[in-house]
Order: sequence, then structure tokens, then C-alpha cells
Amino acid sequence: MKKRLLFYVDGAFINFFIAKTIKEQIDCEVYVISVTNTDEAKQFFKEQNLLKIDGLWYYPDHIPDNRIEPNIEYLKKIEEQYGLNFWKIASYDRKFYPKFNKFYKFSRNEILLIFEQATKFFEYVIDKVKPDFFIVNSYYAHDDVLFYEICKAKGINPLVLFSSRLGTRCLISKKYDKMEDTSHFKNIKYKTFEDLQKFLSNNDTFKLAEKLGEAYSEISASKIEKLKALIRFIFVKNNFGNHYNNYGKSKLNVLFRGTAIQFLIKKKLNEKFINKNFKKNIVDSKFVFFPLHFEPERSMLVGAPFYPDQIEIIRKIAKSMPIEYKVYVKEHPAMIVAGWRSKSFYKELLKIPNIRLIYPLVNPIELYKKCSLVLTINGTSSLEANIYEKPSILFGSNYFSEVPSIIKVHEIQQLPKIIQKALTTVVDPKEVSSFITKLEHYSFEFYYDGIARAFMNEFSYPGYLQPPKYPIDNMKNFYLNHKEEFELVAKEFIKNIKKELMI
Repeated sequence: MKKRLLFYVDGAFINFFIAKTIKEQIDCEVYVISVTNTDEAKQFFKEQNLLKIDGLWYYPDHIPDNRIEPNIEYLKKIEEQYGLNFWKIASYDRKFYPKFNKFYKFSRNEILLIFEQATKFFEYVIDKVKPDFFIVNSYYAHDDVLFYEICKAKGINPLVLFSSRLGTRCLISKKYDKMEDTSHFKNIKYKTFEDLQKFLSNNDTFKLAEKLGEAYSEISASKIEKLKALIRFIFVKNNFGNHYNNYGKSKLNVLFRGTAIQFLIKKKLNEKFINKNFKKNIVDSKFVFFPLHFEPERSMLVGAPFYPDQIEIIRKIAKSMPIEYKVYVKEHPAMIVAGWRSKSFYKELLKIPNIRLIYPLVNPIELYKKCSLVLTINGTSSLEANIYEKPSILFGSNYFSEVPSIIKVHEIQQLPKIIQKALTTVVDPKEVSSFITKLEHYSFEFYYDGIARAFMNEFSYPGYLQPPKYPIDNMKNFYLNHKEEFELVAKEFIKNIKKELMI
């Protein structure tokens, strides 16, 4: 009997191409939930012959703009039935954060109504398809998290593709940011810190962050094409519709809040402030290092939902430090894609005694070498610090935390004691090497962000003022250009499917 695979396909279409490649290698039925419901996306799905789809649904079409009262009793029953917490899941989604949503502030009833409709839709699809496996990427919004949780609660096998956050390596697991049971794996590949540092040099996340910062200047459209797109946007009728993704949008505020006009003004002003107030030199002998997270980012919103305020965390760190230590706070280089953070954010940090702001392009390795301790909400720096013989403190939750010299914060009130303990912790290279060896063994090369960026560069409408178009021939060519990469990741999915079927 053919196995049924249910794919959750986002705007980068990576899971669509993975589904195509898997179907070419094993006999299976493919079902798709698409989060993109534009006319252009629907036209592509209707006309494409790349992949035989046995069932297709557009998620946004099933969340109508009813503006009615949510059924609280139904939502309460669903929370109990599936072990969910709707408000926690809502906190994962950047759409529901006023500081990330430039156009609209959702009310309590609007959020709950979206969850009610989404739950009914996912239950309908899952019960109709009865999939053997569901395949998602790094779930981070309310819809894909809710889809994941309901599938899991119904006993359907999850296969989650996610970045290892070290170089371009990815993993497939039953849960995001978690390796499968590796307790039987005893090999240790790297013997010394120097060996580990060579590994990190070959999987440099700082360089990738710099590349991400450059990504949005690489859109393949000339200034003339962007100008034409702007003129078309202004003078051609544009119906934003009533879908919740478009709440609050109008031509005027999209132009001045969501396009290059607003971005360039913001970027220039913030860069001027950064250049004047951020330090490029490391002058202190005793300091701890806190790298700011890119925002909005899954590792914070989902991996550390109770620590969303970086300024407040830094305040707590500053007041918990021994008297002889300073706190170095470094901006994330990829924040350039958002025009940097606001001047008010940086000014709030500068008000905190004992804080020193570090220029975004200072290589964090220089800070790892000279600091006494690294603190991060949920960043890769927790592991990278260990590779440079420095202990680290982690506020959130990720799969690095099995390393003993990464110390978890369970009670924020205990932070002064936790810092004192961490400052005397000695990093054992064998423990770090054991984790890195397992990670390298169970992961594989697949540059998800790079392929997603290439897709964006190929298909995004100039200036982002219109929905992307997906010409069939262009989509075919994109697949062929990345076929080897899709074949590699499909092989890993098939390996995991066969492993589950043997259990």
C-alpha cells in the first residue's frame, strides 16, 4: 500500500521540490497544504506538471474574514484534547507582535478566531488524508506550529527539516532543534580545542550571517524595473482583500512603512548612530559577551517564548555580574536586512550601567577568545563559546544544551549564582567533541537559507510591491539547477521514512 505524505509548503516552495524528488524515488501519494494563496501561486499549481499532487489545499482560504465571536468552549476542548496552549503558540507568530507587524494590531478575539478556524481546517485535512508522515520545515508561525502539534497528537509521524545552525548543515528529526536519541553513539572525532576550532572555521555562522545581510541587495531587478513596479503599484488597482495577512494595509502605508522608502531612511539614521556609539576594539580584560539575536527569529520566538525582551534580559545580566566584569553586547550583522534596530533600542541599552556596545562586523571569535563567559537567549554562540574553551549560559532551549558546559537558566532569580558558577566552569574538550561528532554524523549538507534566497532572487517581484509570479519554465529550471541538493535531502527523508517503518 502506498504511503501517504503530507507536505506543508511555504512561500519558498522548497518542500514542493523535495516532494517532487521523493516521489521520483519511492512510490507514494503526495498531499500539499500551501500557505501561499495568491492568484499567481494558484495558477502555478493548476498548470504545473512537475509533481502529481493527490490533494491540495490553500491554508489562507480556510481562514475567512468573518469577524465573529470565537467559540471559547470549542477552543478550550481542543486545548485539552491535544495538550495545546493557544496563547503560547500565538506568541511564536511575528504577525501578532505589534513591534514586528507594521500595519495592524490584532485583538484577542481576532487571534482566537484564527486559531478556531485553523484548528478545524487542519483536523479536516488530516482526517481526510490520514497521512503516514507529515513533512514541515522550521515551523515558526501559528499555523505550522499548530499543524505540527495536531499531527503529532493524532499519532502521525513527523519529519522536520531544520538547520543545525552550524554552517550549511541540516538535520531531520521528529522535533525541531532536537537530535534523535544518540546515546548509543560513542565516537569522538576531535581530540583538542584546536581540532574543534578548525571544524567551526569550516562551518562559520558569522560569515553566513554576513551573507544573509547582503541577500536583500542581490534581488535580480534593475532600478528601471523597480521604478516600473512602483508606478504600477501606485496607479493600478490593488485589492489587498480581507484576509488577516493584509489587515491594516493600504497603498499609502505599504509604500511608506513596508518598502524601500521607509527602509532606506531607517537604515541610514540607525547606521549613523551605530558608527558613532558602537566600539570596534576590545579593551577590557574581564568581560562577558552577550550577542544580540536577529529579530524576528524562530530561535527566540519559539525556542525561548518567555524571554522575548532582549533589553530586559541584558538588564538582568548587568545587575547579576560580579563587580569587576563588564557586559559586551554585540549587534547581529544580519540586522542590516531590517535597517538595523531603532535608535531608541540602542539608547535604552546605553542607559544600563556596565554595558559596552560592540560593532556588528566585529568577528565574534575575537570576543570568544578574550571573554570569560558567553550568555545567550538561544543562540549558536552557546556552543561556539565552548569550542573556544569558554563556558556559556543559555536562557532558552535548543539541542546544544546537552553539552555540560552550556548551563541552562531554569529560574531567572538565580541568575547571579548561575553566573558565579559559570565563571568557574572548566570546558572539557571531550564533552564538546562528543556532541560535535554526533552532530556531524547525523546532519548533512543542505544550505536551506541559501536555496530559499536563490528562490527569492529568482521569483520575487521587483521592490516586493506585487506577489511573486511562478512561470512553469522558470520553476522547472530552478529545480534542475538545484536538483543535486534536492536529491540529497530527499535521500535523507527517505532514509528516515524507512527507519520509522521498520520500528
